[in-house]
Amino acid sequence: MVDTNNRESRKYNITDNEDMNTNYWINGLLAWWSGFSLRTKLLAIATLVVSLLMTGITFFALNSIQRDAGMNDTRYARDLGLLLSGNVTELVANNQKKEISNVFNLGYRSVQHQQAQTVSFSSLEN
Repeated sequence: MVDTNNRESRKYNITDNEDMNTNYWINGLLAWWSGFSLRTKLLAIATLVVSLLMTGITFFALNSIQRDAGMNDTRYARDLGLLLSGNVTELVANNQKKEISNVFNLGYRSVQHQQAQTVSFSSLEN
């Protein structure tokens, strides 16, 4: 008689059931796959290969575009920082608050204009 209160034996019985269940699904899958003709199998495998290839190409293309966009943003921010520091440092030293306001206002308008162009270009693409 099997001792059902013993934890060790229950653990091994679960493992045996999982192995049987896994083998059942694998055998069912193999039986289902063997029902197809060679032509259908080759067509399915070729479709899978082409799909994986196109997915890989798309992934790397989008990844490189995203990386380039990040580098352009960094370059733009660096150039804007240098431009502002070159213009604003002298104005702060001379305490010319009105001119500092004008410089930042021009920079803000430039960014708004650039964002508006980006929105209009993206709407044209669709």
